[in-house]
Amino acid sequence: MLYLCDSGSIQLDGTVVNTSDTNITYQWYYGLSFSSSNTEIVGATNPLLTITGTDNERGFYKVRAILSNGSNHVDWVQIVKSDSNTNFEYVQCNNFFIEELQIENTFSNVSNITTKYYELEEDATLGNENNSYEFFIYDFAITIFIRVEENSGACADIIPVEVSSNSYLYANWVPNMGNCSTDSSNMVFDLTTNDDQILGGQQAEVSYFVSYNDAINLTNPITNASTYIPLSPNQTIYARVYNPDDINFGCFADNSIIQFQLLSISSPTPNTELDYIVCDTSNGSTTDGIGAFDLTSKNALVLSGLSTYQYNISYYNTLVDADSNTNAIDSPNNYIASDEVVYVRVESSSNSSCVQISQMNLIVQDICDDISVNLLSYWQAPRPGFTYRNMLIVRNYGESTVSSGTVTFTADPSVTYTGASGLSAGNSITPAPNGFTLDFTNLLPGESEVIYIETLVATSANLGDMITNVAEYTTAANDVVIENNTSNLSEIIIGSYDPNDISESQGPEIEHVSFTEDDYLYYTIRFQNVGTASAINVTINNSLDEKLDKTTFQMLRASHSYGIERDFDNLTWNFYNINLADETTDELNSHGFVNYKIKPLAGYEIGDIVPNTAGIIFDFNEPVITNTFNTEFVAALNLAENNLNSQYLLFPNPSKDIVSLSFSSKQSNIEVTVLDIFGKMVLMQKEQHVSTLELNISALEKGVYFVKVKDDKGQWGSKKIIKE
Repeated sequence: MLYLCDSGSIQLDGTVVNTSDTNITYQWYYGLSFSSSNTEIVGATNPLLTITGTDNERGFYKVRAILSNGSNHVDWVQIVKSDSNTNFEYVQCNNFFIEELQIENTFSNVSNITTKYYELEEDATLGNENNSYEFFIYDFAITIFIRVEENSGACADIIPVEVSSNSYLYANWVPNMGNCSTDSSNMVFDLTTNDDQILGGQQAEVSYFVSYNDAINLTNPITNASTYIPLSPNQTIYARVYNPDDINFGCFADNSIIQFQLLSISSPTPNTELDYIVCDTSNGSTTDGIGAFDLTSKNALVLSGLSTYQYNISYYNTLVDADSNTNAIDSPNNYIASDEVVYVRVESSSNSSCVQISQMNLIVQDICDDISVNLLSYWQAPRPGFTYRNMLIVRNYGESTVSSGTVTFTADPSVTYTGASGLSAGNSITPAPNGFTLDFTNLLPGESEVIYIETLVATSANLGDMITNVAEYTTAANDVVIENNTSNLSEIIIGSYDPNDISESQGPEIEHVSFTEDDYLYYTIRFQNVGTASAINVTINNSLDEKLDKTTFQMLRASHSYGIERDFDNLTWNFYNINLADETTDELNSHGFVNYKIKPLAGYEIGDIVPNTAGIIFDFNEPVITNTFNTEFVAALNLAENNLNSQYLLFPNPSKDIVSLSFSSKQSNIEVTVLDIFGKMVLMQKEQHVSTLELNISALEKGVYFVKVKDDKGQWGSKKIIKE
């Protein structure tokens, strides 16, 4: 392919080479396409043919040479000119490189020219030095100029090119769509209701697809988008934003495709009735029968394991208002009331028609105790054949003296309770099977009873097994915060150990369904001076992970007097002049610890992991970096699925005797087991062809239990219940 300038000329040479034949006949032909029907050029019978830009056209020039022996030799060449491309327009997304334009223009395969690109026609005409390799265009058109110059420099043409820009299109996020049904075949969705939000004012179109590849390729769009029936429960739909006029110009970006789900939503199954008790003085006055209630603090109990991201909660004074979603309580976090009933509307965030109403009994109580129990491992992790020490702290967080109370301590079967110390005068400890009962008297507001517990880990204990010790306040008749009446301490049995470590009392896995927004993570950082002289000062640095809610940090206890500095994400404990003994001189007094609690940020889900690590500095030595303790939120009782949780109600909760389970449909075979906090089964019941059943838990000890449900399809469900 050769280029012919508008004012230039080219001499074509059709001479047959490598022959001695002197009697050769030549004839030149011309045509707009390469075919045998090209027109003979009159008089063009020489091997050389000169064509000019003024007299000749672009097209195909062919020469035929007939030798004296009758054989034919044919050759041809394509000639292009500045008007070879009649539409010099180019569409590009935002910016483009010259190399890209060369691919598109007609002259990319021409061998006898050089092309240069200019923003100014004057520069192109003069052939000035050109350093432009990239042009930027944003939402408008520009003209650039191509200088097409013969390699010999004999002539040059200037060709203007109109370049218009199309910005990348993007799809705005939309929430999942939900239908209040568990049968996807009977659900109909109008996907087009998302169009405006997805487009966000862009002049483009939206199509919906069942696969990502179809969305990329704009193939097989959903044709009935306004009346779409899902192919499966919780189907994923892909939405693609595009301009149908520009789909061949490559204006596509990954963010022009979004996805959302068509959810099969069961009606929410909150706790149908809850008691919320506050003290008569909680509104600042005394014994007037009026209290201040933070209704939102009970959201997690209302939802009973449902996600706070999937359901919205609002509170009402009447059932009529709750049903109609009108006149909601304005300040549910500071609601002043006497004994009354409020109604709780639990509504799916994906479909407002999926609603359940429950009730909350507000109770203002004259006597308001708040006894908290807390177990912590202050010494070292459990090792087979060694002593494993715990600390039990019983604290009165209430505003009045608790005249008497009982706390039980139960050790894990893998350890043997061997003794306790630290008992205050007037209190008593009574041995019990693998544990004890602590009876205390006259515990003043803000006062704590601290018991040091020793157990012996069995030599046959397996490394890696989890042991769980439990403490529980059992005389909680007037206690207004039942959530802190039980403390579980779980640790993994280890072999050799590093005495400087960090742990969380509930172990490396926490059942997501049983952990509410009112619950805390309890961390203990332990340290020991394993040097050869006492440590004058000890410093602990602890950087809090981003998944922890720093505003909820509360210091609980430390082994020695300390000062604490908090720089938002970082905690620093300083033990100045601690004079911590070294282990060779005084092993018993070479240990120390800090213990605090903190909540995870709201929105934690199954599979989320919260890491925690600390650094411990003894005098001026390098920091000793502890292990990283990972807390993972897992499905309840290690079950991968909790498909039944949304299909039954469990009430009342808490309960003293009868607990009812009400299913959304009749169950052909159902198995219900009740497990204690050690995972031991304490009750089992099987029923057939029922939609409701009752569990009699009156014989169980007070405390926390898990009700596990299994149907004949292999689906599982688990919910926490409190036995009063």
